[in-house]
Amino acid sequence: MENWKPRNYLGGWYFDPREELRARAQNAADQHETHFTISVELATAVFNLRECGETTISTHDEDGPLPNPLVLKCRKPENHTHRHSNGHTTWERL
Repeated sequence: MENWKPRNYLGGWYFDPREELRARAQNAADQHETHFTISVELATAVFNLRECGETTISTHDEDGPLPNPLVLKCRKPENHTHRHSNGHTTWERL
């Protein structure tokens, strides 16, 4: 992802190339298109993406204690600058 940088697409900032690709596909579908184009830079970033992989163990959620601990794995791109996230919950590095 050396060449890909976060960008604004239709008013939304995308810090993960997968999210930008999803937004572009959704926009094409909303316009009743069957095809859309993307830059080589975006395609390469998606193909070469490596996830952070930082893990944490959670024993509680918003409803209280869990019966079994959950192992959460960060799905953000490597070297991200904000909190870890798996798409459902976020956490700080321990």
